[in-house]
Amino acid sequence: MIAGALAQLEVLGVTAVYLQQEERPGEWLDDQPAAVFSIEWVETSPGSCTICEAEVSQGPVGWQRGTGAVCDGCMLEKAWSLGSMLLAVNVMREMGAIDSECDEDMDVATGALATYARLYQRVAEDRWSYRPVGLLRYLRHLGAKFEQLAPEGIDVDELLGSGEEKGTDTTH
Repeated sequence: MIAGALAQLEVLGVTAVYLQQEERPGEWLDDQPAAVFSIEWVETSPGSCTICEAEVSQGPVGWQRGTGAVCDGCMLEKAWSLGSMLLAVNVMREMGAIDSECDEDMDVATGALATYARLYQRVAEDRWSYRPVGLLRYLRHLGAKFEQLAPEGIDVDELLGSGEEKGTDTTH
């Protein structure tokens, strides 16, 4: 799984190194200030938000050091930069769950996603620099591959793979 992820990053032009053995796990973090809020990955629901007591689900969740899980709403309020990233992930998931068989729904979703992206950029542009990742061309190609596969026959490894098996070029 890690090799596949590194291969995809390489296709995108991102250089990444996977350290299999470290002297002490996380040692590189020693030079960083301890963050009060973070985003953590949890396999099962950690329970209630430590601020407002709303239920917190599994996956990427907000976390307050020394306290525990924080719901998305409280993360937006307490640590906007991290909360906004959780919100962006959830917006992407919600858009991805829309029925792609209905062109009208897809048009509405596309417009809503573009509006969200512009709003997000407008708010974030003063908080950190814009760092383009060059994904649009790759995503267009991926979208075309996705549309070619029957919904019940989607093979994620084939979809995200390098395309060398069938002679396709995933760099378009």
